[in-house]
Amino acid sequence: MRKTIKIAILSLLCTVAAMSVQAQGVNNVRINEILVNNENSSTDVFGVHAPWMELFNNGYERVTVSGCYVGVTYADGSEKRCVIPSDKNTTLGPLSFLVLYFDNPAEPNTSRTNFHTGLSLENATMVKLYQASGKDVIDSLVLPTNALADVSYGMAADQEGLVQLDYASMGSANEVLSLTPRHELFRQRDPKGGMMALVAMSVVFSALILIFLVLKILGKVMIARSNKGEEKVAVAVEPTAAAGNSKDAELAAAIATALCLYQSDSHDKESYVITFDPSFEHSPWSAKSSEMTEGSRIK
Repeated sequence: MRKTIKIAILSLLCTVAAMSVQAQGVNNVRINEILVNNENSSTDVFGVHAPWMELFNNGYERVTVSGCYVGVTYADGSEKRCVIPSDKNTTLGPLSFLVLYFDNPAEPNTSRTNFHTGLSLENATMVKLYQASGKDVIDSLVLPTNALADVSYGMAADQEGLVQLDYASMGSANEVLSLTPRHELFRQRDPKGGMMALVAMSVVFSALILIFLVLKILGKVMIARSNKGEEKVAVAVEPTAAAGNSKDAELAAAIATALCLYQSDSHDKESYVITFDPSFEHSPWSAKSSEMTEGSRIK
């Protein structure tokens, strides 16, 4: 008997702990975006332009929203609720989305799925997300009066409260595109131009410093390459100079030998050189004595 009681108490404690953990995880779910007046925007699985609400899990753990309640408050102060049924797609992963649809008053007989709440947003002023207990409100969103057709409203990352979004972003993060040019936003933030002057001077000086560093590094590289080239030339010239000295000596010896032979040679054997021997006596070719024959002489 005591063992059964202990098991029952332990089961109850585990159930309470699990519900507590689930409640803490559900608290990370937010109403991220809502489209109240859907005329020509996105459709549900049946092709109906139904109003919808987007839930977002901004935590980093999986959260199950089945069993939680969606409540709609109307202008007369009344409120209607709908429980989110159990479905495999109602378990939200980290930073994921879930879209729930509302009834379109113009098409009240539309077939519904687990993601249709069965509630209408006609004359609604607020939507709420309750925990499974039905008492604690996880998040709420005040609806805009006279909501524009096909315009969604939601929470923007860089703004507070409900804002009109530039386009419906079902199943994705909300983005608000600024229509003001960037230069105009900069002028509004810096009316006296001090920030602009500081930025311009910073850019100029940064460019000059960068150019100086590049030229300095390039100069060092060029000097290093030049010194290396001179060392290679010096190493190559030393053996060449020694070889050149030996060749010059051989050339000088050859030239001296040729001059000596030239001076000692009589050139008799050369056909194009006429050599005169001063020791040989002869008469000119026109001398008459050379034409006369020697005969007898009268004594």
